[in-house]
Amino acid sequence: MSTIPAYFAANVDDHQYIEAIGESVNAMISGLESDQGQVTRSLETLKSSLQRHFITEENIMSDLSYGGLLEHSHSHILIVGEVGDCLRSIAGGDYQQSINIWPRVKAMLRYHVQRFDQDLVRHLEQAAKQPGLTVASSPPLAALI
Repeated sequence: MSTIPAYFAANVDDHQYIEAIGESVNAMISGLESDQGQVTRSLETLKSSLQRHFITEENIMSDLSYGGLLEHSHSHILIVGEVGDCLRSIAGGDYQQSINIWPRVKAMLRYHVQRFDQDLVRHLEQAAKQPGLTVASSPPLAALI
């Protein structure tokens, strides 16, 4: 008997958690007296949260032999890379790079959800209807951090 993790039941919580971190980063960066160390730590939290979220998605796609895994994973790499590029720029003294990081990442995430996640959800829903499959719950990302 195969098990399909009910990841997408907790997916909304994950997305809300990631968005809250991003909005916090944006508010800090917009402040006149931004603490560069705090911004860096928050960006690192955002990056690691995205990585955890995406690893979970990729594991599910692999377990289901999902045909769109490579293209979907490439989108994950681009999103995490955008945050990583910003962190490297800050470490190199270019704090200006961080000013628009959250609007850029947020736009990338919205495109990702519309382009990739919706198709994956449909695939999961179809897979869950197959005889002999069960749905196990998985904790939301916020519970893992």
